[in-house]
Amino acid sequence: MGISVQTSDNVDITDIKIKNCWGDCIYVGQSIRERGNICRNVRIQNVVCESGRRQGLSIIAGKDILVKNCEFIKIGSIKFTAPGAGIDIEPNHPQTIMENIIIDGCSFGENIKGKDLAIINLDKTASIKIRNCCFDHKLVFWDNSYNIEVENCVINILDINKAENIIIKNSSFKKNISPRVRKQIKVLKNCSFPKEKIQ
Repeated sequence: MGISVQTSDNVDITDIKIKNCWGDCIYVGQSIRERGNICRNVRIQNVVCESGRRQGLSIIAGKDILVKNCEFIKIGSIKFTAPGAGIDIEPNHPQTIMENIIIDGCSFGENIKGKDLAIINLDKTASIKIRNCCFDHKLVFWDNSYNIEVENCVINILDINKAENIIIKNSSFKKNISPRVRKQIKVLKNCSFPKEKIQ
């Protein structure tokens, strides 16, 4: 583990490079598995997470979490261990608080298993905003992902399964999305695809 933040308030992680970690480069979670036992007001800015064995950043429990102008690259390139995402937003149990989590201005590349950002198994009170990001490979919303807004992003592959209240605006897709994925998007506005544009 590079940096572990558990059940903590008002934490700033800025202007560093975290590389070649045996587990996660950064872990934001809880010391005890209780709904209110979370991190609050955590800001991760201008950070490079490179070649973490398991994840670049894991967010397990939190409220008011900002991840801004960060890079997540080559995750899993050294003795890969699953799940292997650039960022993984995934509580240990679905009732955990995951509110006002913002991913802004981040870039992703060369992550070995192709999951740049994965969001999995959220409570219906969750709220996540993703904006101004560039995804080299896959953006994943799986298994009860709720209340996710994506705006002004470049997306290569979008994979959605069992998600609700997904809003995507002002974004460009490198590849077309399947009818199954499109059906699970509540709002798709001002987005461009290789062969079409939706306004």
